[in-house]
Amino acid sequence: MSTNRVIFSRFTKLILVNIIFIILSMVMISECAGIVARAEDVVEDSETAVVVSDDEQQVSESVQTEILTPEQEVPVVERPENVTGFKLVKNSVNAVTLKWNNVENAEGYIIYRYNNTKNKWNRFFKSTSNINSHTITDLTAGVIHKFAIKAYVTTAEGKELSSAKYPTVSTFTYLPKVSGFKAGSVTTNSVKLSWTKVDTAKGYILYKYDDAQKKWKRVAKTGNVDSYTVSGLSQNTKYSFAVKAYRVSTGKEIVSVSYPTISATTKKATLVKPAMIAESKYESSETHPYNKQINTLVVRWKNVKNAKSYQLYIKGGKYKDWTSYKTLSDNRCTVSGLARGQSYSVKVRAINGTEKGPFSSVQNLKTAKMNFDAAGWEAMCRIVYHEVGQMNDNMWDRPIVYVADCVVNRYVAAKYSGYNNWSAAYQNYKNIQSIIYYSGGFMSSEGLARDGAVYSRVPSKVKAAVYGAVYGIAAYKNIQNDNSVYFWSNTACYQNSSKIAYQFRIPWGYFNVWRSYWG
Repeated sequence: MSTNRVIFSRFTKLILVNIIFIILSMVMISECAGIVARAEDVVEDSETAVVVSDDEQQVSESVQTEILTPEQEVPVVERPENVTGFKLVKNSVNAVTLKWNNVENAEGYIIYRYNNTKNKWNRFFKSTSNINSHTITDLTAGVIHKFAIKAYVTTAEGKELSSAKYPTVSTFTYLPKVSGFKAGSVTTNSVKLSWTKVDTAKGYILYKYDDAQKKWKRVAKTGNVDSYTVSGLSQNTKYSFAVKAYRVSTGKEIVSVSYPTISATTKKATLVKPAMIAESKYESSETHPYNKQINTLVVRWKNVKNAKSYQLYIKGGKYKDWTSYKTLSDNRCTVSGLARGQSYSVKVRAINGTEKGPFSSVQNLKTAKMNFDAAGWEAMCRIVYHEVGQMNDNMWDRPIVYVADCVVNRYVAAKYSGYNNWSAAYQNYKNIQSIIYYSGGFMSSEGLARDGAVYSRVPSKVKAAVYGAVYGIAAYKNIQNDNSVYFWSNTACYQNSSKIAYQFRIPWGYFNVWRSYWG
């Protein structure tokens, strides 16, 4: 009985031990399963923590604890990228609008303005959102402005972190529009413009609209004045004008934001009949140019108010009817290519644009039978003065005319008539002075001076006689010159035998003329 009791007791203890072992085994299995489960969760959440063995369990759990600390959950803040696309989109009198491209993750933007006086950048504006444009107001008008921009973010410590570099933009504000622009006095070729001055303006620019090119063109740039007269305009024409104020900032011309315009019509020109200037005679070359008397005339007239140009008409010679010879701005015209010893009629009228005034009175002019220069003219007058006895009395009127006619025709015969009897005698003489002084027919300049026949003593009636002979017109008291007298005779005397005599192809002979007056 006791033996059985002992056996039972040992059996019971064995069973209890096995039960305890089974229980402990189950507990250990359960714990291992929990550890594996926790390791798998960590892999999903973090690729850096992986459980490899039971010996590493404590390390893994320590790593997991560090990842989840609040300090390591705060992200690292990086400096934002530089701003791009920074540009001006609009400027006015007191404001400018700037635009740029957004910077990703930027908290906002800081705009700087350059201080030209202190030569440094000053913070001017800071946005609190990721905008991409901003209008800056209350700026000074008519000034160059320079701006820069940076993107920024704020760190956990509240520190502002901005772009490493910044783009810049230079722009300007306009001057205000000019006010009070109006047209004042208007003439046939000018318009006076006036306006109200603009503060800070240095001056003003005037424009005139070009209808042909369809655009405004500058006509003047003034100082700091409030009026200007635009001249050189056409009469009876409508013009449009504009004005801008301007000033210079850092070397750049800045003008008004816009411009007022105004129109004005010039007055219609009233053109009167030109007054012809009388023909210049005697020694003057104004009408009959020296050495060109046989083919050139100079026509002159007084200026006409409001005239822009003049139109000269001519008739005579090859101009069978009234012909427009030339349009010119001067009040004189040299007419050339004319015939020798030919009468011409001329008239002129004033022009202003399409407006044409009345014609002047007709002026009759005549080319000469010969060319001469100033010295030649004086020589002829001195010879005539000498031959008529240096008298200035009416008793010598007819001899003056015929002597003058003979002097002129002697040269004409030598140079133009082709009369064979005289070609050899005059072929060595180049001008009228040489023929008159040295041909043997008249006294030399020295001889004339010795006898008192100097040009300063030649009276006007002698000059008139010579002029009439040269141009083939009545020279004095309607005494008509004899244009058929044209050569000097070295062989005739008393009509047929004198060593020195004048031969006239007129009804009476040379000595008949002289004896009638000299006895």
